[in-house]
Formats: sequence, C-alpha cells, structure tokens
Amino acid sequence: MTDPSLVTTSLKSYLLKSQTYLSLLILAVCVVGMTSIAAHTFKRYSEYNLQLIAQSFSEQIQMAVLLEDKRTIDDTIKIFMQKYPLQSIQVINMTGEIIANSAEPLPIYRTDAALLESIQTWLISDHAGYTNVVHNAQILAQVKVTNSIFPLISFLKLFVLFFIISLGGVLFLITFSTNLIYRNIDHSLATLTLTTESIIAKRNFTQRVPHSHIAEFNTISESFNALLNEIQTWQAHLQQENSHLEYRALHDILTQLPNRAYFNQRLAQLFEHPNTRRHFALLYIDNNSFKEINDTYGHQAGDAVLQEMAIRLKRTLRSNDFIARIGGDEFAVLLLNISKPMQAMTAAKNLLRVGDTPLQFENTSIQFGFSIGVALSVQADSIEQLIHQADQAMYQAKANTPQKLAIYTPIST
Repeated sequence: MTDPSLVTTSLKSYLLKSQTYLSLLILAVCVVGMTSIAAHTFKRYSEYNLQLIAQSFSEQIQMAVLLEDKRTIDDTIKIFMQKYPLQSIQVINMTGEIIANSAEPLPIYRTDAALLESIQTWLISDHAGYTNVVHNAQILAQVKVTNSIFPLISFLKLFVLFFIISLGGVLFLITFSTNLIYRNIDHSLATLTLTTESIIAKRNFTQRVPHSHIAEFNTISESFNALLNEIQTWQAHLQQENSHLEYRALHDILTQLPNRAYFNQRLAQLFEHPNTRRHFALLYIDNNSFKEINDTYGHQAGDAVLQEMAIRLKRTLRSNDFIARIGGDEFAVLLLNISKPMQAMTAAKNLLRVGDTPLQFENTSIQFGFSIGVALSVQADSIEQLIHQADQAMYQAKANTPQKLAIYTPIST
C-alpha cells in the first residue's frame, strides 16, 4: 500500500491548480471589494440625493400645502416621479393623515420583488428622504421620498456577469501559460490585490491596476479598470447631480438669490464665529406696495419687480455682503464688518435709493419702494433675538412714512 505522504504531483498540475485557486481568490476579493464600494457609493449618494430631492419637493409644495391645494401637490408629485428614479412620494399632515401618495409598484411578474424591497430597506436609511414642509417657522406637513432600487440591481448584475466572463477567460488561458504565470504570478497577484485594497480603503476611483506581463491577469486588470472607469463616470455624474440639487435647495428659483435655508446657514456661521460675531448687521427689507403691484399689473409684473429688486440690491452691496430672498417680497441682507449704527444706516440708505428709478415692464412704468429695518449683531445675544430686532425695526420703518428706514434701539432701563 502506498504511503500517502509519498504521493507527488506534477509541477504543471500543481501550477494549474494553484493558479486556478489563486485566480478564484483574487477575483473573489475584487468582486467583494467592488461590490462593497458600489453599495457604499450608492448608499451615500442615494441618501444625499433623496434628502435634496425631498427638500426641493417640500419647498415647491409649501404654498400648495398651506392652501390645501391637493391637485397642485399631485401634479408636483407626478413631475418628480417622472424626473427622478423614485419608488414613492408621500405627503403626510401633522395629524398623520396622508395628503398625497404616489408609488411606482414593483412589477408583479418579478419573483424577486420581496428581495428588492429587502435590499432597499437594508441599503437606504429610514431617515433618508424625510423632511418637513415649513412655512413661517411652522411645520405644515411631512414629506417621505423613497428611492428606486432597480438602477443598483441592474448595475450589480452587470458587475457580477462581467467578472464571471473574465473568470472563464482566465481559467482557459491558465492552461496554456503555466510557465509564464510561474515567473510572474506573485507580482501580478500582489499588484491587483494591493490596488483593490487601496481603492476600498481610500475610495480613490482614479487608481488603476497597472499592466501585467501575464495575459490572463492583464485581462483581469483591464476588466477591473473598465469597471473603475464606469464607477468613476457614475460618481462624477452623481456629483454633478448633487451640485445641481444642492443649488436648487439653497437658492430661490425666481431671483436666483440664496433662499431662507441658505440665509439661516450663513447667519449661524457669522454668529458662531468669534471674528464676525459682533461685527455685522442684519437688514430686513420689505416691499411697500407689492400687493398693489400684483393687483394692478398682474403677477408677472410682481415677479419682474422682485427680480429687479434682487438685481439692484445685490449690485449696490459690497462683494462680501450677503443677500437672500427669505419669502414673498421680503429680503434679508447681512452687512459684514459693521460695528457702528452709522455704517449700517449709510448702507441702508444706499439700498433705499435703488427704488428711485421705476421699472419698465411691457411699456408700463412701475414705481416700487421698500422699507428697511436694521439690527446690529453686537446688540443681540442670540440669532433669534437678532432676527426679532430686525423684524421690529422693519415694521417701525414701514410706519415711518418719510424715510421708510429704522434701526433697532434697545430700550433703556
């Protein structure tokens, strides 16, 4: 009987077996690594996209929710469902009642429908795509946006298929190139493994697997790099979409000025930073005759007045000052490097003068003006207090018929 310890195998057989095992191992690492990267990237950008889409959607239906205009809400939902890859959109009022709901049902012929729902629940956090519809600091309703899982599933299927085809080619070529693989196998495997691990660790999709002297592993490298090219292109596209959605979420569509959300962010930054905390002024600006302009000349004329106000006000301000449309015909300005009342009042008077020239709209001369309330950050202990002071000063200015300008003055005790 032959001793098992004396049984030997040919070098060719050993190489074929070892290279087969090693190839399977390295491709498994690549598949797991790239799948992890794809899942992580999809989760990160999908959640961010969902949040931006939810914020943009909530802003667009703000007035419709306030006016209980269900038809407008439904129309807006249809637009968003057609424009973005979404599974569903829900609008829920504060009593828990569903105001509007639109869902793209999974096809009934799919046997993996339950699996798709499970994958989506696992990948996308519950809080993603969930935001409030807010008007005048009051929560009117809540919005829940759910992403579709089909783009990711299609990508992963192609991903796995691509590697299965590559694996078959490698296993076939190994049988004809044993000697060449023997000389270069360690270097080729190490290079591919290190590149994969580096990509997983650093999330750097610009890295590429270098050319290999072994045809089989060079084929794997090219396939791997082709997938990296696809992911890099996909990532660049998602970043571009994110930038677009972020801009829409932080800017007013009509005037292209920053909106209330952007204004609140900027105000918080100034108030929290020790170098600017006590050296800026807040101006609240309100159009004096906006309702009359809308009633007399129409809403298009009113929009034109708001757009012209935005252009003139921004042109009059310094480059480092900040202006935003915070709602309706109201604007807010943050004047930087201001610590004395006279500096703020001088800047406010310059802004008032931009309304001296009428707006020419469709062969009609429209005169408009506005009132300005001024508050200094040095006189406020909190953001809320500063906003309240500017608001009080603005209403005082509206009552001050000749000047339409007022600065908040603390009441002496």
